[in-house]
Amino acid sequence: MKTFTIKKKYSVIAISVLVCCFIIFVSIELFSIKKSIEQKHHIMVKDGSGENIFTEKEIKSAREIPSMISTYINKEEKIKTLPSMLFPNHYLKQVETGLLTSTIYSQNELLTIFVNNVYFDYGIVGMSTASAYYLNKSLDKTSKVEQFYLLAKMEQKKTGNIQEDSQNFLKNLLKKGYLSKEEYTQSTAEMDSLIQSLKGPHTYAQSYVEQTLWEAEKSLEISESELIRSGYTINTNLNKKIQQTLYTQFENKENFPLQENPQLESGMVILDHHTGKVLGLMGGREYQKNALNRASQITRQPASTFKPLIVYAPAIELGWKPTSILKDVPIRVGGYKPHNFDFLYRKEVSLQDTVAHSYNVPTVWLLYKIGLDTGLNYIKKFDLFDIDEKDGYKLALGFSSKGTSPLALAQAYTIFPNGGNMVTAHTINSIRDNKGKLIYKNNVEHKRIIKKHTADEMNALLRNVVTNGTANKADLEGEFVAGKTGTTSYDGWFVGYTKKYTAAVWIGPDAVDPDHKLILNEGSGGPTTLFHNVIKRLK
Repeated sequence: MKTFTIKKKYSVIAISVLVCCFIIFVSIELFSIKKSIEQKHHIMVKDGSGENIFTEKEIKSAREIPSMISTYINKEEKIKTLPSMLFPNHYLKQVETGLLTSTIYSQNELLTIFVNNVYFDYGIVGMSTASAYYLNKSLDKTSKVEQFYLLAKMEQKKTGNIQEDSQNFLKNLLKKGYLSKEEYTQSTAEMDSLIQSLKGPHTYAQSYVEQTLWEAEKSLEISESELIRSGYTINTNLNKKIQQTLYTQFENKENFPLQENPQLESGMVILDHHTGKVLGLMGGREYQKNALNRASQITRQPASTFKPLIVYAPAIELGWKPTSILKDVPIRVGGYKPHNFDFLYRKEVSLQDTVAHSYNVPTVWLLYKIGLDTGLNYIKKFDLFDIDEKDGYKLALGFSSKGTSPLALAQAYTIFPNGGNMVTAHTINSIRDNKGKLIYKNNVEHKRIIKKHTADEMNALLRNVVTNGTANKADLEGEFVAGKTGTTSYDGWFVGYTKKYTAAVWIGPDAVDPDHKLILNEGSGGPTTLFHNVIKRLK
């Protein structure tokens, strides 16, 4: 009996200790979560000089929140999403946060926490930060339609078309009774005007930041939501002068073909080909309307910019010379019959003239002579291009059913100024955690693709394209410029390089259909014009 009493006593003590430990653990957890909520740990993105690309702002109390925004967030019960928003992929913390927020915070305090922590895009966290970034004004100074825009962005129903997203959001507000029919009609018209005005110097690096976040997610193997809440500081390679030059030149209509219906879009990237640093990247002319990053996300036919990679460089590797004579006669290889842009045949032309004037027939003939497999093996070395081998000899002219991006082509072309070595393009220099500890450092990678002799020969050939061929508009007085043009019915390209920079430019309509063909006129702007007007300002 005594033994039983002793055991019972120790059992009670053990249970009491466990309960105490549990209470202490929960208290510590709740304190930690409360601290995490009140001391924000959001991502920071810095340019190459160490300056913040955008400035984080926050509100101090619910009184600073416009009534329309407060009403919408409360009625739609958005505050219930706080736990999952603050602690993505951490179920226990989400449960604890739910308990904490329902017991110690008032509704207005929760509203303030939500508004300061809601994620928009491009690394923008908090509605006050978003207001400063998109609208260039404080949240309490926003108009009704500007508040609708912020709420629409907050919902993040991404179709890639920001105008469509915003208009659908207004329809939803009408349906739910937030707007009368008269208010809806007025807001719809005002929204279109607002979106048109949102493109400005404060959003000049939007495409660059988007690419940076994608690289960070890939490098750290975490999701976007985890990255945004990590408190990490990402130090990028963005050169502010170069990025602002891109922004300014994308605003200049004279750099683009006169065709404006539909308005042609563009993407451009500039690398330091010695280090692989992405110094500037512009994803579109109307990026405030459409989220597509045309510098890195598009997959368009590379056209003749592909010729040096799959035909000319491999041929020189095998002993062909700039003076070698190629056949320019009607041919059919692998079921494909190429023709030149002018539908003429010149019987025989040198390799140098073929490159300079971008003749198609002798290029396909040369790929046939060196072997399609040879060309494909060189393309595979890059590990950059998704290729369907069924495209066969069309690939000699860059007619790829898979397509590629300006960023990929710019990286591939680094083999020429780098003596045959390709350097990996990257926007990120390093990443530090919220305690300042280095958790990621980019190690520059060089990969041998062609011999130095081949690169030297290609430099001369591609320089001749600029001085005596199709890319004469890209030339700069007193500057070494080399590169290659490319054109399809829907794509205009130039990939070129100087002693310091390698850049790739794409111009064309977003839609690939007969009603949206690209028209490049001699007297209007185009890829070589845009390249010229950007690079000359970077001297």
